[in-house]
Amino acid sequence: MMLLRLLGWPRDVDYQYEAVGRRRADGRKGPRTAEAVNHPDAEEAVHKLEERGQRSWRARTTHPQDISFTVPEDAETGTSICIKGPHGPMMFCLPEDAQPGRPYTLRLGPTESIQVAIPMSWRHGEKVTFKGPHGEDVMAEVPPGHVPGGCFEVAPPSIMVKVPDEARAGDMLHFEGPSGAEMAAEVPPDVPAGQYFAEIGR
Repeated sequence: MMLLRLLGWPRDVDYQYEAVGRRRADGRKGPRTAEAVNHPDAEEAVHKLEERGQRSWRARTTHPQDISFTVPEDAETGTSICIKGPHGPMMFCLPEDAQPGRPYTLRLGPTESIQVAIPMSWRHGEKVTFKGPHGEDVMAEVPPGHVPGGCFEVAPPSIMVKVPDEARAGDMLHFEGPSGAEMAAEVPPDVPAGQYFAEIGR
């Protein structure tokens, strides 16, 4: 059973969840599931990948977070600007709601969320149980202000992985997951070097 963090709750705290069974990858829709790698055998796994012609790199990671900045006065919608990211400068394409000279907050995190229904039998202080994105049993605390019969959103525990400058789509990245376990995942085809993608960790 694992415990997911609620959307809108403090985002500077590590996700808390218990180990669950191995999850399957769910393609390019939302964050994908990373493959857990036995840390002592990680170096051997890298050699095997290289023998198959698949390049591998060590990647930097960060927890999901908000990045706030002021949009430059001369910036235009649809153009890329350089902002301060978790590991230094990063490029960001300005969306339509970004206004020149005004503050803007970028959410660096998974876009996928889960709607959780609150049972009519729920009592204040109790956790609710529901099925996760891969059929696993999940528990979450009900945020204040919600009542039986209502619903709220949760985000899966994940980590943001930065694509190294030398990496390209299909390369294997190795990194430390949210719980400290060694993990590996391929670079998605739509994420260029220097950008981040979300991985559901364990």
